[in-house]
Amino acid sequence: MRRLKKSYPRILDDLKEITEALKAGHLVGDPIPGFSRRVYKARIPSSDMKRGKRGGFRIVYYVVLDKAVIGILTVYAKSRQENIDSASIRQLIDSFEV
Repeated sequence: MRRLKKSYPRILDDLKEITEALKAGHLVGDPIPGFSRRVYKARIPSSDMKRGKRGGFRIVYYVVLDKAVIGILTVYAKSRQENIDSASIRQLIDSFEV
């Protein structure tokens, strides 16, 4: 997050709405295929890039329903990374401790 904050100083403000929705238990975005509706990806507009959702940030988060836990796996700028592959998501899930 520090690297993103250097380039995009308003990223925390941009993420605030989605993090509040997740805290309230709302699943935002689309489920990523192959993860049994446990991993979601959402698009977030960037105030610094002024490109809207399409060119803004992507947030990937993990849902553990039996423990009522939602954890953010990664946030990335669409301009820096086109997509995230399933293997990378699996590594992030493995490093995620509940």
